[in-house]
Amino acid sequence: NSDSSGCTWNPIHIPSDIPKSLLTNFTGWAIYRTHFTAPMACTRAGSACAFFFQEIGDSAEARLNGHIIGRHGQFPPKAAYAKHYPVNFQVSRDSLRQGAQANLLEIVAYSLKKTQAGVRAPPVGLYTVENAFRLSQVFTIINVVNPVLSFVALFIIALLSLAVAGPDLAKDPKFSAFIRFGFASSCFLLSISEVPREYLPIGFAGYLHFSLRILHDWSFFEMVASYFDYNHKFVRAVRPLFALTLLAFFVQFLVFFVADGDGAHFGRGFDIGFTTLKIAVPLLFLPHIMGIVSGLRRRNTWDGKIYASLFTVTLLFQIHDSVIFHGYWSGIYYVKWYPFVIGLVFGVFFLERARDARAKARVEQELISEGEAKKSQYEVTDEFLTSLATESKTEASQRLSADPSPFVRYEVATLAKQISNEGLL
Repeated sequence: NSDSSGCTWNPIHIPSDIPKSLLTNFTGWAIYRTHFTAPMACTRAGSACAFFFQEIGDSAEARLNGHIIGRHGQFPPKAAYAKHYPVNFQVSRDSLRQGAQANLLEIVAYSLKKTQAGVRAPPVGLYTVENAFRLSQVFTIINVVNPVLSFVALFIIALLSLAVAGPDLAKDPKFSAFIRFGFASSCFLLSISEVPREYLPIGFAGYLHFSLRILHDWSFFEMVASYFDYNHKFVRAVRPLFALTLLAFFVQFLVFFVADGDGAHFGRGFDIGFTTLKIAVPLLFLPHIMGIVSGLRRRNTWDGKIYASLFTVTLLFQIHDSVIFHGYWSGIYYVKWYPFVIGLVFGVFFLERARDARAKARVEQELISEGEAKKSQYEVTDEFLTSLATESKTEASQRLSADPSPFVRYEVATLAKQISNEGLL
Protein backbone atom coordinates (compact mmCIF):
# COMPACT_ATOMS: atom_id res chain seq x y z
CA ASN A 1 0.00 0.00 0.00
CA SER A 2 1.02 3.65 0.15
CA ASP A 3 2.25 3.49 3.77
CA SER A 4 6.05 3.72 3.88
CA SER A 5 6.38 2.61 7.50
CA GLY A 6 8.28 -0.64 7.85
CA CYS A 7 9.77 -0.39 4.34
CA THR A 8 13.19 -1.75 3.50
CA TRP A 9 14.78 1.00 1.43
CA ASN A 10 16.96 0.35 -1.61
CA PRO A 11 19.17 2.99 -3.29
CA ILE A 12 18.17 3.69 -6.87
CA HIS A 13 19.09 6.18 -9.59
CA ILE A 14 16.16 7.91 -11.22
CA PRO A 15 14.74 8.16 -13.74
CA SER A 16 14.81 4.46 -14.58
CA ASP A 17 12.62 1.40 -14.64
CA ILE A 18 12.30 -0.44 -11.35
CA PRO A 19 15.22 -2.93 -11.17
CA LYS A 20 14.29 -6.50 -12.01
CA SER A 21 15.67 -7.62 -8.64
CA LEU A 22 12.86 -5.68 -6.94
CA LEU A 23 10.05 -6.89 -9.22
CA THR A 24 9.75 -10.41 -7.82
CA ASN A 25 7.31 -9.42 -5.09
CA PHE A 26 6.16 -6.22 -6.76
CA THR A 27 2.45 -5.58 -6.15
CA GLY A 28 2.17 -2.27 -7.96
CA TRP A 29 3.29 0.10 -5.20
CA ALA A 30 6.64 1.90 -5.29
CA ILE A 31 7.64 4.61 -2.83
CA TYR A 32 10.55 6.92 -3.55
CA ARG A 33 12.07 9.29 -1.04
CA THR A 34 15.00 11.66 -0.99
CA HIS A 35 16.33 14.47 1.19
CA PHE A 36 17.29 17.68 -0.58
CA THR A 37 18.33 21.27 -0.01
CA ALA A 38 15.85 23.85 -1.28
CA PRO A 39 17.42 26.00 -4.02
CA MET A 40 17.64 29.75 -3.56
CA ALA A 41 15.28 30.37 -6.49
CA CYS A 42 12.51 28.61 -4.57
CA THR A 43 13.01 30.28 -1.18
CA ARG A 44 12.93 33.93 -2.20
CA ALA A 45 9.94 36.04 -1.23
CA GLY A 46 7.07 35.53 -3.64
CA SER A 47 8.73 32.60 -5.39
CA ALA A 48 6.96 29.39 -6.37
CA CYS A 49 8.43 26.16 -7.70
CA ALA A 50 7.22 22.78 -8.89
CA PHE A 51 8.56 19.25 -8.97
CA PHE A 52 8.54 18.06 -12.59
CA PHE A 53 8.49 14.43 -13.75
CA GLN A 54 8.25 13.66 -17.45
CA GLU A 55 6.68 10.26 -16.80
CA ILE A 56 5.45 8.32 -13.79
CA GLY A 57 3.74 5.00 -14.40
CA ASP A 58 0.89 4.93 -13.74
CA SER A 59 -0.44 7.10 -10.86
CA ALA A 60 1.42 9.11 -8.23
CA GLU A 61 1.09 11.12 -5.05
CA ALA A 62 3.73 13.60 -3.84
CA ARG A 63 4.46 14.34 -0.20
CA LEU A 64 6.76 17.13 0.93
CA ASN A 65 7.87 17.06 4.56
CA GLY A 66 4.92 14.83 5.41
CA HIS A 67 2.26 16.88 3.60
CA ILE A 68 0.52 15.84 0.40
CA ILE A 69 1.21 18.43 -2.31
CA GLY A 70 -0.44 16.76 -5.30
CA ARG A 71 -1.73 13.63 -6.99
CA HIS A 72 -1.57 12.40 -10.58
CA GLY A 73 -4.05 9.80 -11.80
CA GLN A 74 -5.99 7.56 -9.43
CA PHE A 75 -5.00 4.95 -6.86
CA PRO A 76 -6.84 1.66 -6.27
CA PRO A 77 -9.59 0.60 -6.13
CA LYS A 78 -10.19 2.74 -9.24
CA ALA A 79 -6.65 2.94 -10.51
CA ALA A 80 -6.24 4.89 -13.76
CA TYR A 81 -3.55 4.67 -16.42
CA ALA A 82 -2.15 8.19 -16.90
CA LYS A 83 1.59 7.85 -17.49
CA HIS A 84 1.70 9.62 -20.86
CA TYR A 85 1.22 13.15 -19.53
CA PRO A 86 3.98 15.05 -17.67
CA VAL A 87 3.52 15.52 -13.93
CA ASN A 88 3.82 18.79 -11.99
CA PHE A 89 3.60 19.09 -8.20
CA GLN A 90 3.63 22.77 -7.25
CA VAL A 91 5.16 23.89 -3.93
CA SER A 92 5.11 27.27 -2.22
CA ARG A 93 8.03 29.01 -0.57
CA ASP A 94 6.50 28.41 2.89
CA SER A 95 6.34 24.64 2.41
CA LEU A 96 10.12 24.39 1.95
CA ARG A 97 12.55 24.25 4.87
CA GLN A 98 15.84 26.13 5.05
CA GLY A 99 19.04 24.21 5.63
CA ALA A 100 21.14 21.47 4.07
CA GLN A 101 19.15 18.32 3.26
CA ALA A 102 16.32 19.69 5.42
CA ASN A 103 13.50 18.69 3.08
CA LEU A 104 12.04 15.23 2.51
CA LEU A 105 10.25 14.43 -0.75
CA GLU A 106 8.27 11.20 -1.08
CA ILE A 107 6.70 9.99 -4.30
CA VAL A 108 4.17 7.20 -3.93
CA ALA A 109 3.62 5.55 -7.32
CA TYR A 110 1.16 2.84 -8.25
CA SER A 111 1.46 0.85 -11.46
CA LEU A 112 -1.09 -1.51 -12.96
CA LYS A 113 1.80 -3.57 -14.33
CA LYS A 114 5.41 -4.52 -13.65
CA THR A 115 6.79 -3.06 -16.86
CA GLN A 116 7.22 0.68 -17.36
CA ALA A 117 6.44 1.36 -13.70
CA GLY A 118 7.58 4.17 -11.42
CA VAL A 119 9.61 7.30 -12.13
CA ARG A 120 11.13 6.29 -15.45
CA ALA A 121 11.69 9.15 -17.90
CA PRO A 122 13.82 12.32 -17.69
CA PRO A 123 13.86 15.15 -16.89
CA VAL A 124 13.18 15.03 -13.16
CA GLY A 125 13.77 17.94 -10.80
CA LEU A 126 12.62 21.02 -8.89
CA TYR A 127 12.06 23.99 -11.21
CA THR A 128 10.47 27.39 -11.07
CA VAL A 129 6.79 27.21 -11.91
CA GLU A 130 7.38 28.92 -15.25
CA ASN A 131 10.08 26.45 -16.31
CA ALA A 132 8.07 23.47 -15.11
CA PHE A 133 5.10 24.70 -17.16
CA ARG A 134 7.30 25.05 -20.26
CA LEU A 135 8.63 21.52 -19.78
CA SER A 136 5.06 20.23 -19.48
CA GLN A 137 4.15 21.89 -22.74
CA VAL A 138 7.23 20.55 -24.55
CA PHE A 139 6.75 16.94 -23.47
CA THR A 140 3.00 17.00 -24.03
CA ILE A 141 3.75 18.06 -27.60
CA ILE A 142 6.43 15.36 -27.98
CA ASN A 143 4.51 12.49 -26.38
CA VAL A 144 0.91 13.28 -27.29
CA VAL A 145 0.46 16.05 -29.86
CA ASN A 146 3.31 15.05 -32.20
CA PRO A 147 2.14 11.43 -32.73
CA VAL A 148 -1.41 12.65 -33.32
CA LEU A 149 -0.26 15.20 -35.91
CA SER A 150 1.96 12.55 -37.55
CA PHE A 151 -1.08 10.24 -37.70
CA VAL A 152 -3.11 12.93 -39.46
CA ALA A 153 -0.31 13.85 -41.89
CA LEU A 154 0.53 10.26 -42.84
CA PHE A 155 -3.15 9.41 -43.25
CA ILE A 156 -3.57 12.39 -45.59
CA ILE A 157 -0.50 11.34 -47.60
CA ALA A 158 -1.99 7.87 -48.10
CA LEU A 159 -5.40 9.27 -49.08
CA LEU A 160 -3.83 11.82 -51.42
CA SER A 161 -1.74 9.12 -53.08
CA LEU A 162 -4.89 7.05 -53.66
CA ALA A 163 -6.72 10.06 -55.06
CA VAL A 164 -4.10 11.01 -57.64
CA ALA A 165 -3.02 7.51 -58.62
CA GLY A 166 -4.03 6.56 -62.13
CA PRO A 167 -5.38 3.08 -63.02
CA ASP A 168 -1.92 1.75 -63.88
CA LEU A 169 -0.30 2.92 -60.63
CA ALA A 170 -3.25 1.73 -58.55
CA LYS A 171 -2.59 -1.81 -59.82
CA ASP A 172 1.13 -1.60 -58.98
CA PRO A 173 1.92 -3.99 -56.05
CA LYS A 174 4.58 -1.57 -54.81
CA PHE A 175 2.04 1.23 -54.59
CA SER A 176 -0.46 -1.03 -52.83
CA ALA A 177 2.19 -1.99 -50.26
CA PHE A 178 2.90 1.69 -49.64
CA ILE A 179 -0.81 2.45 -49.08
CA ARG A 180 -1.07 -0.38 -46.55
CA PHE A 181 2.00 0.96 -44.77
CA GLY A 182 0.54 4.47 -44.72
CA PHE A 183 -2.74 3.45 -43.11
CA ALA A 184 -1.23 0.92 -40.67
CA SER A 185 1.54 3.26 -39.53
CA SER A 186 -0.76 6.25 -39.14
CA CYS A 187 -3.06 4.23 -36.88
CA PHE A 188 -0.05 3.04 -34.87
CA LEU A 189 1.10 6.64 -34.39
CA LEU A 190 -2.34 7.49 -33.00
CA SER A 191 -2.13 4.57 -30.57
CA ILE A 192 1.36 5.50 -29.36
CA SER A 193 0.06 8.94 -28.39
CA GLU A 194 -1.98 6.95 -25.84
CA VAL A 195 -4.92 9.26 -26.46
CA PRO A 196 -7.13 6.21 -27.26
CA ARG A 197 -6.59 5.00 -23.69
CA GLU A 198 -8.52 8.04 -22.49
CA TYR A 199 -11.60 7.14 -24.53
CA LEU A 200 -11.51 3.34 -24.91
CA PRO A 201 -11.60 0.57 -22.30
CA ILE A 202 -8.05 0.23 -21.07
CA GLY A 203 -7.79 -3.43 -22.06
CA PHE A 204 -8.94 -2.88 -25.63
CA ALA A 205 -6.70 0.18 -26.01
CA GLY A 206 -3.70 -1.84 -24.80
CA TYR A 207 -4.43 -4.60 -27.30
CA LEU A 208 -4.75 -2.04 -30.11
CA HIS A 209 -1.41 -0.48 -29.21
CA PHE A 210 0.58 -3.74 -29.31
CA SER A 211 -1.24 -5.08 -32.39
CA LEU A 212 -0.84 -1.87 -34.35
CA ARG A 213 2.86 -1.84 -33.48
CA ILE A 214 3.38 -5.22 -35.14
CA LEU A 215 1.05 -4.31 -38.04
CA HIS A 216 3.15 -1.19 -38.62
CA ASP A 217 6.36 -3.25 -38.80
CA TRP A 218 4.69 -5.95 -40.91
CA SER A 219 3.45 -3.40 -43.46
CA PHE A 220 6.88 -1.72 -43.32
CA PHE A 221 8.52 -5.06 -44.16
CA GLU A 222 6.07 -5.72 -47.01
CA MET A 223 6.64 -2.24 -48.48
CA VAL A 224 10.44 -2.55 -48.42
CA ALA A 225 10.34 -6.11 -49.79
CA SER A 226 8.00 -5.10 -52.63
CA TYR A 227 9.71 -1.84 -53.49
CA PHE A 228 13.18 -3.40 -53.68
CA ASP A 229 11.99 -6.64 -55.33
CA TYR A 230 13.05 -9.07 -52.61
CA ASN A 231 12.87 -12.79 -53.30
CA HIS A 232 9.31 -14.11 -52.90
CA LYS A 233 10.50 -17.19 -51.02
CA PHE A 234 12.19 -14.97 -48.43
CA VAL A 235 9.04 -12.86 -48.04
CA ARG A 236 6.82 -15.95 -47.66
CA ALA A 237 9.21 -17.33 -45.02
CA VAL A 238 9.07 -14.17 -42.90
CA ARG A 239 5.33 -13.51 -43.08
CA PRO A 240 4.35 -16.33 -40.67
CA LEU A 241 6.59 -14.81 -37.99
CA PHE A 242 4.63 -11.56 -38.10
CA ALA A 243 1.35 -13.51 -38.20
CA LEU A 244 2.30 -15.58 -35.13
CA THR A 245 3.26 -12.43 -33.23
CA LEU A 246 -0.09 -10.88 -34.12
CA LEU A 247 -1.83 -14.05 -32.93
CA ALA A 248 0.07 -13.84 -29.64
CA PHE A 249 -1.24 -10.31 -29.20
CA PHE A 250 -4.77 -11.58 -29.78
CA VAL A 251 -4.27 -14.06 -26.94
CA GLN A 252 -3.08 -11.12 -24.90
CA PHE A 253 -6.30 -9.30 -25.81
CA LEU A 254 -8.31 -12.16 -24.35
CA VAL A 255 -6.48 -11.49 -21.08
CA PHE A 256 -7.03 -7.75 -21.50
CA PHE A 257 -10.71 -8.27 -22.23
CA VAL A 258 -11.49 -9.15 -18.63
CA ALA A 259 -9.29 -6.30 -17.39
CA ASP A 260 -11.92 -3.58 -17.36
CA GLY A 261 -12.34 -2.68 -13.74
CA ASP A 262 -9.68 -5.17 -12.73
CA GLY A 263 -6.20 -3.66 -12.58
CA ALA A 264 -4.53 -7.00 -11.80
CA HIS A 265 -5.78 -8.60 -15.02
CA PHE A 266 -4.79 -5.53 -17.03
CA GLY A 267 -1.31 -5.59 -15.53
CA ARG A 268 -0.78 -9.27 -16.37
CA GLY A 269 -2.08 -8.74 -19.90
CA PHE A 270 0.18 -5.75 -20.44
CA ASP A 271 3.22 -7.65 -19.15
CA ILE A 272 2.44 -10.55 -21.51
CA GLY A 273 2.23 -8.14 -24.45
CA PHE A 274 5.42 -6.41 -23.37
CA THR A 275 7.29 -9.73 -23.24
CA THR A 276 5.88 -10.76 -26.62
CA LEU A 277 7.13 -7.55 -28.22
CA LYS A 278 10.58 -8.09 -26.67
CA ILE A 279 10.74 -11.52 -28.32
CA ALA A 280 9.68 -9.97 -31.64
CA VAL A 281 12.37 -7.27 -31.60
CA PRO A 282 14.41 -8.91 -34.45
CA LEU A 283 11.37 -8.46 -36.70
CA LEU A 284 11.38 -4.74 -35.88
CA PHE A 285 14.97 -4.42 -37.10
CA LEU A 286 14.45 -6.42 -40.32
CA PRO A 287 12.87 -3.76 -42.62
CA HIS A 288 15.56 -1.20 -41.73
CA ILE A 289 18.36 -3.66 -42.52
CA MET A 290 16.69 -4.66 -45.80
CA GLY A 291 16.43 -1.00 -46.78
CA ILE A 292 20.11 -0.38 -46.03
CA VAL A 293 21.21 -3.42 -48.06
CA SER A 294 19.04 -2.39 -51.02
CA GLY A 295 20.27 1.20 -50.85
CA LEU A 296 23.91 0.05 -50.83
CA ARG A 297 23.26 -2.10 -53.89
CA ARG A 298 22.17 1.08 -55.68
CA ARG A 299 24.81 3.30 -54.11
CA ASN A 300 25.91 4.62 -57.50
CA THR A 301 22.47 6.21 -58.04
CA TRP A 302 21.04 9.23 -56.22
CA ASP A 303 17.99 7.33 -54.97
CA GLY A 304 20.21 4.50 -53.67
CA LYS A 305 22.18 7.00 -51.61
CA ILE A 306 18.96 8.49 -50.24
CA TYR A 307 17.56 5.12 -49.21
CA ALA A 308 20.84 3.93 -47.67
CA SER A 309 21.04 7.13 -45.61
CA LEU A 310 17.35 7.07 -44.62
CA PHE A 311 17.33 3.48 -43.42
CA THR A 312 20.67 3.86 -41.62
CA VAL A 313 19.18 6.69 -39.58
CA THR A 314 15.94 4.82 -38.87
CA LEU A 315 17.93 1.72 -37.84
CA LEU A 316 19.85 3.81 -35.31
CA PHE A 317 16.54 5.16 -34.04
CA GLN A 318 15.20 1.61 -33.68
CA ILE A 319 18.32 0.56 -31.75
CA HIS A 320 17.86 3.61 -29.48
CA ASP A 321 14.20 2.68 -28.88
CA SER A 322 15.04 -0.96 -28.17
CA VAL A 323 17.62 0.02 -25.54
CA ILE A 324 14.95 2.13 -23.81
CA PHE A 325 12.30 -0.56 -24.28
CA HIS A 326 14.47 -3.16 -22.56
CA GLY A 327 15.08 -0.81 -19.63
CA TYR A 328 18.78 -0.14 -20.20
CA TRP A 329 18.27 3.57 -20.76
CA SER A 330 15.69 6.31 -20.27
CA GLY A 331 14.57 8.65 -23.01
CA ILE A 332 12.02 9.47 -25.70
CA TYR A 333 10.93 6.86 -28.24
CA TYR A 334 11.81 7.99 -31.77
CA VAL A 335 9.20 5.65 -33.22
CA LYS A 336 6.73 8.40 -32.30
CA TRP A 337 7.73 10.27 -35.44
CA TYR A 338 10.09 8.43 -37.81
CA PRO A 339 7.31 6.34 -39.48
CA PHE A 340 5.97 9.67 -40.73
CA VAL A 341 9.36 10.52 -42.27
CA ILE A 342 9.51 7.14 -44.04
CA GLY A 343 5.94 7.58 -45.28
CA LEU A 344 6.75 11.10 -46.46
CA VAL A 345 9.80 9.97 -48.50
CA PHE A 346 7.97 7.09 -50.19
CA GLY A 347 4.81 9.19 -50.50
CA VAL A 348 6.65 11.92 -52.40
CA PHE A 349 8.12 9.28 -54.71
CA PHE A 350 4.74 7.70 -55.50
CA LEU A 351 3.02 11.07 -55.84
CA GLU A 352 5.68 12.03 -58.39
CA ARG A 353 5.11 8.76 -60.22
CA ALA A 354 1.37 9.39 -60.19
CA ARG A 355 1.90 12.92 -61.56
CA ASP A 356 4.13 11.62 -64.34
CA ALA A 357 1.65 8.87 -65.22
CA ARG A 358 -1.24 11.32 -65.41
CA ALA A 359 0.83 13.73 -67.51
CA LYS A 360 1.80 10.93 -69.89
CA ALA A 361 -1.80 9.77 -70.22
CA ARG A 362 -2.91 13.35 -70.90
CA VAL A 363 -0.29 13.80 -73.65
CA GLU A 364 -1.27 10.49 -75.24
CA GLN A 365 -4.93 11.48 -75.20
CA GLU A 366 -4.11 14.83 -76.77
CA LEU A 367 -2.17 13.08 -79.55
CA ILE A 368 -5.05 10.71 -80.19
CA SER A 369 -7.54 13.57 -80.26
CA GLU A 370 -5.33 15.54 -82.60
CA GLY A 371 -4.96 12.52 -84.85
CA GLU A 372 -8.73 12.06 -85.01
CA ALA A 373 -9.13 15.73 -85.85
CA LYS A 374 -6.60 15.52 -88.67
CA LYS A 375 -8.00 12.27 -90.06
CA SER A 376 -10.58 13.98 -92.23
CA GLN A 377 -7.82 15.88 -94.03
CA TYR A 378 -6.39 12.70 -95.49
CA GLU A 379 -7.95 9.90 -97.50
CA VAL A 380 -7.28 6.89 -95.35
CA THR A 381 -9.87 4.86 -97.24
CA ASP A 382 -10.41 1.22 -98.03
CA GLU A 383 -8.95 1.87 -101.48
CA PHE A 384 -5.81 3.32 -99.90
CA LEU A 385 -5.41 0.31 -97.63
CA THR A 386 -6.17 -2.12 -100.47
CA SER A 387 -3.55 -0.49 -102.66
CA LEU A 388 -1.03 -0.88 -99.85
CA ALA A 389 -1.97 -4.50 -99.40
CA THR A 390 -1.41 -5.28 -103.12
CA GLU A 391 2.01 -3.66 -103.18
CA SER A 392 5.18 -5.42 -102.18
CA LYS A 393 6.50 -4.78 -98.68
CA THR A 394 9.31 -2.67 -100.08
CA GLU A 395 6.98 -0.51 -102.15
CA ALA A 396 4.50 -0.10 -99.26
CA SER A 397 7.31 0.81 -96.90
CA GLN A 398 8.69 3.40 -99.28
CA ARG A 399 5.24 4.85 -99.88
CA LEU A 400 4.49 5.19 -96.16
CA SER A 401 7.90 6.65 -95.33
CA ALA A 402 7.48 9.23 -98.08
CA ASP A 403 4.11 10.38 -96.65
CA PRO A 404 4.66 13.74 -94.94
CA SER A 405 1.88 13.22 -92.43
CA PRO A 406 2.52 11.26 -89.20
CA PHE A 407 -1.24 11.02 -88.76
CA VAL A 408 -1.64 8.89 -91.89
CA ARG A 409 0.98 6.49 -90.58
CA TYR A 410 -0.69 6.56 -87.16
CA GLU A 411 -4.09 5.71 -88.68
CA VAL A 412 -2.64 2.92 -90.81
CA ALA A 413 -0.95 1.42 -87.77
CA THR A 414 -4.19 1.69 -85.78
CA LEU A 415 -6.25 -0.02 -88.48
CA ALA A 416 -3.60 -2.68 -88.95
CA LYS A 417 -3.99 -3.70 -85.29
CA GLN A 418 -7.64 -4.56 -85.88
CA ILE A 419 -8.41 -8.20 -86.60
CA SER A 420 -10.05 -7.40 -89.93
CA ASN A 421 -6.93 -5.63 -91.14
CA GLU A 422 -4.22 -7.83 -89.71
CA GLY A 423 -3.38 -8.98 -93.21
CA LEU A 424 -1.77 -5.57 -93.69
CA LEU A 425 0.97 -6.58 -91.24
